[in-house]
Amino acid sequence: MREDTAALLTLLAALVFIGVVPARQTAAGAEGVYTAEQAGRGQNVYVSKCSECHDGGIMGPELWGRDFLDEWEGKNVRSLLEAVKGTMPADAPGSLNERDVLDVVAYILQENGQPAGASPLEASVPLDVAITRGSK
Repeated sequence: MREDTAALLTLLAALVFIGVVPARQTAAGAEGVYTAEQAGRGQNVYVSKCSECHDGGIMGPELWGRDFLDEWEGKNVRSLLEAVKGTMPADAPGSLNERDVLDVVAYILQENGQPAGASPLEASVPLDVAITRGSK
């Protein structure tokens, strides 16, 4: 039975490798999960509601670049949405409305090299959309 399981796993890995079975979708894949317009709105939300703490050195490094990607690479966008929604702002967790959360997450994704797409980020984003090291 172990040989059958190993053979099946080897076959599945080979099929994923050659593209017969799609690999896990990523935010840095061919289609982004937010629009550039949405990220622009998110930048405005970030400046008005987030930058005081995050750009003031209190919490900043984990939102951008290597620090962000070291923490979030391979995790899904849904987890990031839930983290922002449930913990931000630090002085009033959970007080951001859904649109502001979606827009600011779009901005964070954009600033970390995740590509924009044709559709805005929605609360129903698939759980398997992973954050990857983007092109920025």
